[in-house]
Amino acid sequence: MPYNGAVFYVLPIVESTVYNEMLELLHLEKSELKRKDTAGKLDAVADAAILFDLSFDTISYAEGLEAMGPVRNPNENRPV
Repeated sequence: MPYNGAVFYVLPIVESTVYNEMLELLHLEKSELKRKDTAGKLDAVADAAILFDLSFDTISYAEGLEAMGPVRNPNENRPV
């Protein structure tokens, strides 16, 4: 998504954390990362991200907002 001269890659996060979504996107298994310390996990994610090559359609900011739809409030309709 080009915006003010820069290109952004906007990826959806459904019901998970950024970390879990990145692992899924990069096809990394949590079981392989469990044996590593924090630095090792970050290195594994960074190494996989460098090799990541997937093309996305270029869309405008307005088209992106339209495709996303309304933002859900995770605290709405949930008991306290």
